[in-house]
Amino acid sequence: MADEKSLQEYKARLQKVIDHVEKNIADKLSLDTLAEVSCFSPYHFHRVFHAFVGEAPGEFVNRIRLEKAASRLITSPAEGIAQIAFECGFASSSSFARAFRVHFGCSASDWRVGRLEELMNRKSRNENRGRQETFAMSRYCADMDSKSAIERIEEMLSKTEIKLMPSFHVAFITRQHGDSERIEKLFDKLRRWAGMKGLLTEETRFLGIELNNPKVTAPDKSRYYACVTVPTDIAPEQEIGITNIAASRCATAHFEGAQNEIAPAYDELFRKFLPENGYQPADMPAYEIYYDNSRKIPGKKFSLDLCVPVENWKPCQSLEP
Repeated sequence: MADEKSLQEYKARLQKVIDHVEKNIADKLSLDTLAEVSCFSPYHFHRVFHAFVGEAPGEFVNRIRLEKAASRLITSPAEGIAQIAFECGFASSSSFARAFRVHFGCSASDWRVGRLEELMNRKSRNENRGRQETFAMSRYCADMDSKSAIERIEEMLSKTEIKLMPSFHVAFITRQHGDSERIEKLFDKLRRWAGMKGLLTEETRFLGIELNNPKVTAPDKSRYYACVTVPTDIAPEQEIGITNIAASRCATAHFEGAQNEIAPAYDELFRKFLPENGYQPADMPAYEIYYDNSRKIPGKKFSLDLCVPVENWKPCQSLEP
């Protein structure tokens, strides 16, 4: 029992460091600063962090900075590259340029132009749209009942709305590097914890947050938060963290289907609904709200809202004729 408590305490400390990095990415995140957040000595912190997370602290911070910058290059085309680099914690444009090319294999400007041109071409393409869109979706639906999957996604898009979503105060469990637990196991743990605390009511909501952009972050590095809404006086404990999901304007799409249809549903929101309606993704992670206590369980149908924070489309001057 004591060993299990120690293990959970280690994970809780490291999760606190990860949260600190996410929320303070523009700051100087030195080893001493992160060690202080973790309550480990700088020497031991480096070893403990690498053992649990799979990367050295400096490597982790650099990767998160690069991934955030890569996402903003796509979602914030009006911002300058130097500004994005600075706000993601890089000391100079030259250091950012070198690190970006090493990590992604191309320059930041090539990364941005390639993806923005693709997005604008999709937005302006009118001829043969129906045939092309059906083909695009069918690529994702090859391993399922393609016709029914496409119909469900098309119905979802037709009913997608822009809503001002409220803030959510949540408790969460996250799957860290090396954890073998599937997402449904995280929700099972969270449900048991909330049940023992007497926190499950008719107003309780279960949410999921993908903290990384799956187009940028390797699957083995991706982090997922399984969340449940809780009162504001609930404190974190061991592997249970507490955070707020900020209020935001979202493209909200209600989806009912199988787990392997979620990715194409998201792709169609980004590929079709946002550009066609004059929006682009805001610099916040998307999240899911589950209904009827549904969770991501392979092979089972479930009901959820896909919530993508958005802002008005900002055209890139360099791509305009």
